[in-house]
Amino acid sequence: MTISIPSFFTRIKGYLRALVPHSALKLDGTAFRAAYRFALPLMVLYELVSFSSWLLPTASSPIFLIIIGLTAVLAMVRFDLAMLVLLAELFVGSQGGYMIAFGAEWGLQLSVRHALFLLLVAIWFAELLAASFAGGERRRAAWAWLQKLTSARIFLPFALLMLAIAFGIARGVAFGHPYDLVFFDVDRSLYFALFPALVTAFAAPKMIERAAALLCSAVSVAVFKALVVLFFFSHRVFDVAKMLYLWIRDTRVGEITVMVADFYRIFFQSQIFILVSMFLAALFVAYSRSMKDRGAKLAAAFVTWAMVSMLLSLSRSFWFGGAVATCALFVLLVWGRAGVTAWKRLVLLGLGSVLVAVGVIALTYSFPYPNKNGGISLASIFSDRAFSFDDDAAKSRWALLPKLTEAAMLHPVFGSGYGATVTYETHDPRLKAANSSSRYTTYAFEWGYHDIWLKIGAFGFGMYVWFLFSLLRPLFLRIRASRAAFRHSDMVFDGGDKQQSIVAAGLFVGLVALLGTNVFSPYLNHPLGIGILLLAGALVANGAFVARSEA
Repeated sequence: MTISIPSFFTRIKGYLRALVPHSALKLDGTAFRAAYRFALPLMVLYELVSFSSWLLPTASSPIFLIIIGLTAVLAMVRFDLAMLVLLAELFVGSQGGYMIAFGAEWGLQLSVRHALFLLLVAIWFAELLAASFAGGERRRAAWAWLQKLTSARIFLPFALLMLAIAFGIARGVAFGHPYDLVFFDVDRSLYFALFPALVTAFAAPKMIERAAALLCSAVSVAVFKALVVLFFFSHRVFDVAKMLYLWIRDTRVGEITVMVADFYRIFFQSQIFILVSMFLAALFVAYSRSMKDRGAKLAAAFVTWAMVSMLLSLSRSFWFGGAVATCALFVLLVWGRAGVTAWKRLVLLGLGSVLVAVGVIALTYSFPYPNKNGGISLASIFSDRAFSFDDDAAKSRWALLPKLTEAAMLHPVFGSGYGATVTYETHDPRLKAANSSSRYTTYAFEWGYHDIWLKIGAFGFGMYVWFLFSLLRPLFLRIRASRAAFRHSDMVFDGGDKQQSIVAAGLFVGLVALLGTNVFSPYLNHPLGIGILLLAGALVANGAFVARSEA
């Protein structure tokens, strides 16, 4: 007896549905609140499991297999919920997704991010093939992502960008760059391949609310984690502080750097999600019908909590991106003739969130020893960080820029391919110690746009700009179509047209923050920044910003 591929795949899905009933996967109550309450303890558990597996490396691989196995089962039953697992890791996994890794005890480091990416793309592609053979309505449903991307005018720029990336790989090999450098360089950009699967997942009902709740729970845990790190370091609990530092360093989650006295910079690369989302939350506050609304209060709390992270990061790249986005928000509100109430709420929210955030940081630092080092000035720390450019990191970055520009000019149109390296004089003491010289050669660069130009040239850079435009354009059109919505603060949290317009504006400004940050930090060629772009594209493709009268 022969069994066709479609029928075999369908039979496997049927078995899994019998094991995991559909009703067991539903979230009761309001989607956002239920998802937040469901995700928050799981986020905390993931952090604890990661720390435990770091303490006991032999446990990491079994935990890794359990996560991947459960996600595989979930993907066969509810692909949209399995995609939330991938997004959860992206929101908290920071630079490389190594909070859980496979084979660490054998010298092999396969991150859970890579595994989830490969797993979900493979399952999505298998369903696509099976549905294509099956035909009929199943085939139409499986290929709906293509129609959505085409209708939203995203598919062509996306396809050309993927072509430019493939061309960059070919040029890297043709120029004789080491294969390992080519792979590790392009590996980050291959995250674009997730896009069709993400569009498919976001077609599921309540997916947007669940993803938003997931992000909020990730932010809640990340900020609390940063404050815990600050507490142990600033209070010289060195036994715990040393373990936290090594855990964060080994899992590539972030950086901990002493600034003055016992005050430390706590920087996580995944804080980019906090920066992008806080503008949306601020607009929710500005345009809610009443500050007594539960949604408005939660949005204000989110902005304040996010501000703690932005200050603790002491990241000039984030601050620059936030400044650019603030200017964009100002222009948008002036153009939309925003009312006095919206302006007043935004100003009060901005000032209030900064003051409360500084208070939270100061309390964490000083309690229960207010004058353990004679006191420090947080204002001086923040201002010095913002306006001082003579530290080692800044000097290295500016020393790299002319060398990077010179290298990009060698092949300005089509690029030097992935794996291209640049040698420059670094001032970073850690790199000097590792190389016994100030000359440092690397294929990864801080200047994000220069990195894209060097690898795939002006042609590829143009395709990337076109892709970015295809995401920003529908958001702007939605804002322009409802320009009058910005004149009055009367939004109800009901998913109506006005809420859609505010979300479009918040996402637009958040993407501007990402584009500004990428000037000094390479987020647009990394899964963190790419993930934000793909999320925006999935929302646009699934009609999240189409007015009801237009639907």
